Amino acid sequence: MKQLRLLVIALLLVLLTGAAASAGPVTIAVQDKTTVAGAVITLGEIAAINGNDQSAVEILQAAKLGNAPAPGSSMTLTRELLGLRLAAAGVDFSSVVWQIPATMVITAASQTVSGDQLASVAKQAVMKQTAGYAGETVISLAASPPDFLAPVGNLDYTVHIPGGVRFAGVFAANVTVAVEGRQFTTVPVKLEAKLYEQVVVAIRPIAAQEIIDAEDLRIERLDVSRLTGYMTDIGKAAGMVSRRPIALGTPITGSMVAKPVLIKRGSLVTLIARVGGVEASAAAQALQDGVQNQIIRVKNMNTQKIVVAQVIDDSTVLVKTYTEKGE
Repeated sequence: MKQLRLLVIALLLVLLTGAAASAGPVTIAVQDKTTVAGAVITLGEIAAINGNDQSAVEILQAAKLGNAPAPGSSMTLTRELLGLRLAAAGVDFSSVVWQIPATMVITAASQTVSGDQLASVAKQAVMKQTAGYAGETVISLAASPPDFLAPVGNLDYTVHIPGGVRFAGVFAANVTVAVEGRQFTTVPVKLEAKLYEQVVVAIRPIAAQEIIDAEDLRIERLDVSRLTGYMTDIGKAAGMVSRRPIALGTPITGSMVAKPVLIKRGSLVTLIARVGGVEASAAAQALQDGVQNQIIRVKNMNTQKIVVAQVIDDSTVLVKTYTEKGE
């Protein structure tokens, strides 16, 4: 520490008098106003350094004088403060002739990174992640990110979306900005994503337990971000029975409809059995309601045995097993 203080004192004497103890081949003329580009100030950025020994000149040019101010900001150094920074640089200044003003203003060069650019980068990343989704994804800004100053240099952006894209509410896409490959800052961009699809909707009020016709429905482009189980094919909804009343304009979901009952409990049906290429039929009575393709219990009227059979239409069932049991 004592040696450092002595070195600082010696440097201050040199800076204040403008000459070295013994005139050397290198002169350093510090400018009163300079602009620096990097995060660390180098002597070569704030001074003109000349001398016959090029290697010595390059060493002096690369001497680090501490952190630069924030991009777009300025700092003022006195001779004394410069002396402290030179002493900490660890470079031999013993053969240097100095020219130095009383104060020096150092400004950090900057470039503006626009909030619009950050928003665009974030939106592109979200669109890339949702490229395989069915329907149309629409991304909007929940809040516009502010412009800010960054060091000069080539800018690169990377985007991380914690938890992935969400279609319910606001989420953040964190945009990391790097300058010349060095990370500078990360900005959260608040976004809202909506998913649109062509959905089946009712074009008239439909009562509970009503059979739905194709004429009762149409296709509309809707935001399905918060909708589940929606139907996109009118053909799959037509012919179904509404489980509950459905209002005009309501998107049709699978939970709202059911297959119509083709066979009601107690009705007489034709029971068909197939073995190889042989088919036999008999009269039977349904013991439960059944929709198309449903497996129900029926009673063979000839044998009074109960079998299980598949509903084919409103009057026919097909035996699926020969397991029979008494009534």
